[in-house]
Amino acid sequence: MRKKDAKGLFLIHQCIDPNIFENIIEQETAKGAWDTLKNAYGGDEKIKKVEFQALWRQYELLQMLEKDSIADYFTKVATLTNQITTNGETLSDQMHIVKIMRTLTSNFEYSGCNRRIKGSISDEY
Repeated sequence: MRKKDAKGLFLIHQCIDPNIFENIIEQETAKGAWDTLKNAYGGDEKIKKVEFQALWRQYELLQMLEKDSIADYFTKVATLTNQITTNGETLSDQMHIVKIMRTLTSNFEYSGCNRRIKGSISDEY
């Protein structure tokens, strides 16, 4: 068991940022290092819930700006989505499509295909 513990501790050391490494250098077991990381970065359930609510609010309020390119806007949506997913929530592809279609600027003219997609999605929501 000692060999597996040493291997686990080695893997934890290899996978973390050098700045974070300083927090766990004193731990002699993989369990100790993991618990230290969990306490430092896992957060309390209340904190996670507040963080999730803040991210969800940002997602709801996100709008494409006139100066944004499609790529920039997709990146913003993807970044927020990844942060929400990291907090344990899942968002479907349809939710992404609905969000993007509803928040595009007036510079983007909807084609018939987009209207059909938008109509079929709004039927489901």
